[in-house]
Amino acid sequence: MTATLVAVLATLFAAESRLGAVIQPVEARPDKTDLSVTKFECDLSGDRVVAMRSGGQVTWRQGGPRTLEFVLPTPRPGVTSATGELEALWCAPLGGDLLVLHRGQYLFKDGDAYAGGVLRVDGRTGKVLWAVPLNGANGPLRRGQYVYLSGFGMVAKVDVEAGRLEWSVDRLYRSPGLYLNFESPRLEDGRVIFPGLRRKFDAPWPATWPKALIVDDKTGSIVGGAPPPPGPDD
Repeated sequence: MTATLVAVLATLFAAESRLGAVIQPVEARPDKTDLSVTKFECDLSGDRVVAMRSGGQVTWRQGGPRTLEFVLPTPRPGVTSATGELEALWCAPLGGDLLVLHRGQYLFKDGDAYAGGVLRVDGRTGKVLWAVPLNGANGPLRRGQYVYLSGFGMVAKVDVEAGRLEWSVDRLYRSPGLYLNFESPRLEDGRVIFPGLRRKFDAPWPATWPKALIVDDKTGSIVGGAPPPPGPDD
C-alpha cells in the first residue's frame, strides 16, 4: 500500500513547553497509511520534525543538521501493524535521545480507535527505549522531567526520565464516542489546570460547564471543575 502523507511544519510551541514542531495532515485522503512502516526523522539539535516516509517514499522533508530516524510503535500490545490517520507528532531533545509524542486515529480489525502516546527514542540507534500508550496526546506542557497532556476524554502526567505514567484521569465523556478535549494545561500552586476546549466534532464547550478541569499535581485527583458525568449530550 502506498499513501501520500502531506504535512506542514506549524509554529513551535511556546518556550514554556518546548516540545517541538507539530505535523498536521492538510489533505483528507481516501486511503489509510500503514503507520507501522512509516518512518520519521527528527532534528536532534532542535525541536523539529524534518522528514517522513511512507511506503519507502519520502513524502515531506525539511533539512536538519542532525537527524534521527524512527518508526512509531503500534498502539496496542501484540498488534504488529495498524493503519490510520496521523494527526500530530511532537519531537524534542531529551538527554541525547529523542522525546516523541503522537496522536492519531487507528484502524484495527475490531474497529477504529483514537490512540497515541509518549516514547523515548535512542539518540544513536533510533530504537524505542520505552513507550507510554495513551488515548491520544494533545497540547503537551513539559516541566523538568514531567510532561502534562490531554487526550480523547483523558488527561495525564508522564515522567519522561523514567518512562512512567504518574497519573491519568479518563472516562471524560458525555456519551459513547463523544469525548471531551482540553487545551494545553498550565501549572498553578500545585494544581494542573486543563481549560475546556471543545467536544468531538468541534461542538462548542457548553456555557453551563466548568471552564477548566483542575487536577492535583501530585495525586492526580480532581480538585475542581469536573465536567458533568456521562449522560445525554447538552
